Amino acid sequence: AAAFKTADNSIMPLQLKMEVRQAAVNPVTGNLILINSQNQFYTLSQNEMSKVSVNPPAGLKQVDALNFYNGRMYLLDRSAEQIFRLIQYSGSFASPTQWVKESLPLNEAVGLTVDTYVYVLKQNGELLKLAAGKQDGAAMVLNVEPTLSSPTALFTNEKTKNFYILEPSGKRFLVFSKEGELTSQYHSERFDDLKDLLIDEAGGQAYLLNGAKVYVINIK
Repeated sequence: AAAFKTADNSIMPLQLKMEVRQAAVNPVTGNLILINSQNQFYTLSQNEMSKVSVNPPAGLKQVDALNFYNGRMYLLDRSAEQIFRLIQYSGSFASPTQWVKESLPLNEAVGLTVDTYVYVLKQNGELLKLAAGKQDGAAMVLNVEPTLSSPTALFTNEKTKNFYILEPSGKRFLVFSKEGELTSQYHSERFDDLKDLLIDEAGGQAYLLNGAKVYVINIK
């Protein structure tokens, strides 16, 4: 197993001025999209916040994870056991559909990400790989010591070679290959309220949302 690395010497906080529940970068615009606890959508561009027009899907109760791919917005709702997909039209999102086409344990999901396939991270550390709204193959088991007890966020995309996972209870940030092999673990006592993450793999940086702060970690 990969050894723990301390992140304390390579993190710096950036203060946000709103309560953020979920966040993800829209690759079409390159802007950060934020969702607050009232399921309102905002975009952050050049330090300016503005509201995003989103036509919410019928049946959406709470956004538990957010991701984008190819002009599409994906919203995970555990209580509805569904992934909703919306289409981007200029600066708005509309035409919502229920993307998942079979019964899946999405009530156990804690993270969602897309890299041509849709990946769902479960509470037990398993990864579900989905295509066309259905599971593609067996669940991937992520083996790591200490064992994943309660991961909460997952990141990858078509340009990255790894999966990136947060585990707030262990105050750690983990990196796995796309085959499920552990490559790195980062731990810090400052990680006392980990919520979400964004990765710039080419630039060698990870952005971890911790409470109302963002920690920037050098992952090269």
